[in-house]
Amino acid sequence: MSKAFTVKNGDKILFLGEGNFSFSQNFVQKCYYEDLEVGNNLTTDVQIFATCLQEEKVDATEVRSRNISYLQEHGVKVLHCVDATKIHDHPSLRSQAFTKVVFMFPHVGGKMKIHLNRELLQGIFESSQHVLDTEGILIITLCAGQGGTPYETKIRRNDDTWKILEISQDCGFCLVDIGHFPAKQFPEYSQVGYRSLQKGFNIQDSIVHVFQKGDDLPYKPIQDLETIDVYLSTKENKHKNEKNCRQLYPLTHQHHLSFWCDNQISETELQKIGEACLGEVIQQIQTIDRYKDPCSGRTSQTISVVYQSLDHPVGPKRSYHLHYHIFGQSLANVFKVKLR
Repeated sequence: MSKAFTVKNGDKILFLGEGNFSFSQNFVQKCYYEDLEVGNNLTTDVQIFATCLQEEKVDATEVRSRNISYLQEHGVKVLHCVDATKIHDHPSLRSQAFTKVVFMFPHVGGKMKIHLNRELLQGIFESSQHVLDTEGILIITLCAGQGGTPYETKIRRNDDTWKILEISQDCGFCLVDIGHFPAKQFPEYSQVGYRSLQKGFNIQDSIVHVFQKGDDLPYKPIQDLETIDVYLSTKENKHKNEKNCRQLYPLTHQHHLSFWCDNQISETELQKIGEACLGEVIQQIQTIDRYKDPCSGRTSQTISVVYQSLDHPVGPKRSYHLHYHIFGQSLANVFKVKLR
């Protein structure tokens, strides 16, 4: 967790969903008294924006007002009515390039709304990518069990989690660091929001997830046999991870593909096509079924394809797109098969 809650000169940090602003207040306080690299140059060398969804006078409390005053006195820009899913539309934020975007315990409020919390996460990822610096990181802290990563000590069924890996990788983000929230470093942080009330909630064993935007590689279908050698000869550059951010817990997806062909296509030929159009994202290709129509003489072939990448985010929706629209279309182009 070396990157998450440290500050260096030149940082531009955005806090989302602050509520009572106690975390951003404690963070700034920690910068002044503990971060020797920044020291008292915080207001000149580091820019911080602290935001919340509520209007200024809604849910106003003495603690909140005191924290806002502290932040403003220390050069922090405080903004109200900021929707974390629409940062890229906010006039004061859309042109920024943040080195860190931080959201502590996002939640839509209420109970039994897991699908809405997944939509909230998706909105945060989709919007944050527009305001993050090239090497910027997105930090999301969730209560124990919510995220559903293998790091969790509180294990839930996958369909009972917020599926943060699936959502982040579909939005093009790599999980690059993870750890437990160091609550003792922020003793003044008073988290509230339990069931949309000014009431605290349990943060024991909560998890800090650190994400970085992955490369947007322009995967395209192979058009014909003649271009395969060209693709393979340039694959080192074509599929290179320019940001050099290897993700933790890459997802694995398995899809089947059936097609009609004049003659069976060997696994060697299939692997060559897969390597040319998708590189190491395709881990395995195997023929699992074949059938020859006695009337037409055509062969039906069904293959199983496994997708996974340490270097590039591949979520469920992305893997589906790669499978049918890139790899499947490449087979149709090169071997003139008819996808079923």
